[in-house]
Amino acid sequence: MITISSPAFPTFTAFTDENGDYLIEAGAYDTKTYTVKIEAVGYIPYITTVTINGDDEIINATLNEIPFPVSDLVATQNGNADVTVTWVEPGALSDFRYDSGISIGTGIGFLNAPNVSVLGSAHRVGATLNKMSWRVGYNSPVNVFVFGLNEDGSPNRLDLIYMEQNVPSTADQWCEYEFPIPVYAPNGFFIGVGSTNASNIGLGTDVPNDEYPFQGYTHYYSNYTSGDFARYEQNSIYSNAMIRAEGVILNTNLTFGGKRSEEFEVTSGLMQADCLNSDNYADVGMDLVEFVETNVKIDTQLLSPSGGNVTNIKT
Repeated sequence: MITISSPAFPTFTAFTDENGDYLIEAGAYDTKTYTVKIEAVGYIPYITTVTINGDDEIINATLNEIPFPVSDLVATQNGNADVTVTWVEPGALSDFRYDSGISIGTGIGFLNAPNVSVLGSAHRVGATLNKMSWRVGYNSPVNVFVFGLNEDGSPNRLDLIYMEQNVPSTADQWCEYEFPIPVYAPNGFFIGVGSTNASNIGLGTDVPNDEYPFQGYTHYYSNYTSGDFARYEQNSIYSNAMIRAEGVILNTNLTFGGKRSEEFEVTSGLMQADCLNSDNYADVGMDLVEFVETNVKIDTQLLSPSGGNVTNIKT
């Protein structure tokens, strides 16, 4: 798959034929620099830039295979110098989720949000992603996102790995999107959904339990073009976002700011005062709303990172 993109301009995508040839039937803008991404299943994407100046541009790209690791490696000594080594072949699928699967009946989101709004969860493992799924509170299309992570483990708004716009989505049930090519995220990833064309967006939240407790420093929201991501617990939200992914694990030994992935897990025992005093709020420029299954709008007067209120709205 070939993707050609440039900020503030349309993104063009094409698939090669059996000879490796492709054609993008869309006009490009002269003197503009484009990012070219070449992908194939099982290979590390090749990314370069090209400036359109009226001449033909030839890109010679070599893609390297993704080094999928084996799992469950066991070495057994056979009573002498011989050792038998067994392992599970690479490629086993894993689920990336935090939610219990039980909806609390509300969702967190934005009213009339711009198409750069996003809510979701960070996963601090390297992986390739085949598909993602989510539960929202509106019968409106969504944008789906995959971002990379910062050194501290938070979503990196400047590292947009994948985006697809206007993906069909149905309220109050799990919706699924399969990536056309597995998304390569070797350094961890954030999966999110956002609104399209100033529509409403409300990402479902769960009822945490012993198997799936609330995970702090994990669920975030933002206007990703103008501000950093804010955490759910900074807004006194202690339910997991109902968004998941499926893929193949590449690396579980990543560190962020000197911490391993499990060190970010803060359960619902975290006190509200600890959240409010932890680190500075991220000004996302939008007020969160809580979508509930009633016809009544109730002001809850909860402080949001952008300085507004969290409001209960019918889904």
